[in-house]
Amino acid sequence: MNLGEICVSISILRYPTNKNFLQNIQNEITYQVNRLKSHASIALWSANNENEASISKRYSGYHIPDAERPKYEEDYRLLYARTIMPLVQTLDPTRPFLLSSPSNGWETVKENYIADDPQSPVFGDVHYYNDKVDPWNYTFFPITRFLSETGLQSMASLETLLQITNDTKELAFESPLMRHRQHNIRDGQKQML
Repeated sequence: MNLGEICVSISILRYPTNKNFLQNIQNEITYQVNRLKSHASIALWSANNENEASISKRYSGYHIPDAERPKYEEDYRLLYARTIMPLVQTLDPTRPFLLSSPSNGWETVKENYIADDPQSPVFGDVHYYNDKVDPWNYTFFPITRFLSETGLQSMASLETLLQITNDTKELAFESPLMRHRQHNIRDGQKQML
């Protein structure tokens, strides 16, 4: 597998920013916002999930080479701040718009749309996952303005697993299929017990 294939498989390639792609994005945003904006359940709009954190230097496991950083940052600003944001704000001025989640909201705007620490508990929303602590002990959770994404690891339901395999041996707790689904390969299976 070459680098491009690896990047695609884990969704870390930059989006293209050519005219045709941006027009396609505008068409899709227009369609989706117009389709959904009458729903009372829509509290706010967010252009992406964790892309700002990925571009900032704060996202673990993702590194942008220094020589490529200016291009990543410019493409991010073009797509999200100069294309998607003004369109959504025009189509639905009744709801707040976030460039990304997590984000520092207006503080991110002040930092030219890419905050140094998009996960700051002082300004916006935070994502928090920690499988090393007791999830019933609330003192482990960050004190933040808004915890917008969190969760615990669990096994998929049997009904869901049967949609991907008919081989009951693959449903065994330590089977290759179950280990493949495990993101914490060191001790995640034991932690779920």
